[in-house]
Amino acid sequence: MDFQNNPEKAYSTLSKYDCMLFPTYWKGEGFPGVVIDAFIAGLPVIATDWNMNTEIIKEGENGFIIPPNNIRALMNKMIWAMENRQKCLDIGLRNREVAKNYHVDKVWPCIYNSFWS
Repeated sequence: MDFQNNPEKAYSTLSKYDCMLFPTYWKGEGFPGVVIDAFIAGLPVIATDWNMNTEIIKEGENGFIIPPNNIRALMNKMIWAMENRQKCLDIGLRNREVAKNYHVDKVWPCIYNSFWS
């Protein structure tokens, strides 16, 4: 999906999914923009407890955290999500609101001020 040239279509496509899976344990992972994309699309996120993920994902509120490199934990959380679809839909709806906290108009002043004030 071409997010850069057609973000509306990309988010529309993402919103048809039930959950975003982000089981990373890559050492260079920084701020996970893909999590914000999931929030914009109204998806809960299942992600690993890795780098900055827990700064954004709050267990049971906007997603779920699993241990890194733990296939069984990922499988169990995916099964839980399938068995608790309404809970995941509710989280996804809230995530659309959460995504507004990361809009450039809110984030840029903080970044700008931290460097130039």
